[in-house]
Amino acid sequence: MIIFDFQYLLPVVFFTVLHLAFNLKMHGDGPFEMDHGGNEGTFFPMLILYSVFFYALATASFLGAYEAWVYNAVDAPGFFLWAGCFALLFNIWVTFQYERYLHSRYPSGGKDGVSSYTARKYAFTMALAGSALLSFAASVVRMVGELGR
Repeated sequence: MIIFDFQYLLPVVFFTVLHLAFNLKMHGDGPFEMDHGGNEGTFFPMLILYSVFFYALATASFLGAYEAWVYNAVDAPGFFLWAGCFALLFNIWVTFQYERYLHSRYPSGGKDGVSSYTARKYAFTMALAGSALLSFAASVVRMVGELGR
């Protein structure tokens, strides 16, 4: 399958498609709110859920890479490692962007600032998440296919 040969390009492809779609739909690059309704701190519970889910996905990916290596699956360990790396990058990226958003949107002094979250950043966030999920699913399919021979 072609996804296995070019798995490292998934974020680039997803980013390009999502960025074009967001710019066409939203008619501009932003800025956009991360907090629901512009209320400070409302994204934080979602950030916790995303972090737990993608850390679990990264852990499962790294364990899957180990298991694939133990069972001598030829290509599967590398694919699982890509999925784990995408999941970890997603967590780092989302946390960094939310911190930047909070500091730019709610600066100290009580005045409302401008959001730093743009359509480009949103597209990259979605690209990393989609790449992690699709890579993990493709890795599981690849490992089952290799071990089923």
